[in-house]
Amino acid sequence: MYGDWVWALCEAGADIELADWDNSYVFCTLYRGGRFAPIRPESVYRRLGAVKRRLPAVPDEMTPHWYRHTHATVLLLAGVPMHVVSRRAGAEDAFELIRQPPLNERTGRHGPVLV
Repeated sequence: MYGDWVWALCEAGADIELADWDNSYVFCTLYRGGRFAPIRPESVYRRLGAVKRRLPAVPDEMTPHWYRHTHATVLLLAGVPMHVVSRRAGAEDAFELIRQPPLNERTGRHGPVLV
């Protein structure tokens, strides 16, 4: 999904319009507000709410914060060293990343869940 999004940004001209591609926002707007501006938090919550209404399997308790832990999990499973994952996720320390969210009683799983 990430690769598809980066290609979509390039197809929209981000690689040409943005002077400093390496330090630009990846999660940015394409159609509303300033072009390639950071996505507002309320937009992320609104989109996730729409996904939860459309897909009943998505836990009601899920928040955008779960993406942070899912991303860290994927990196760790790919063999990225813990200190690199910790820094990338903005964690105070590596142990902050390995705390599991509470058990979802409805699904019987801990969130976030790798799909």
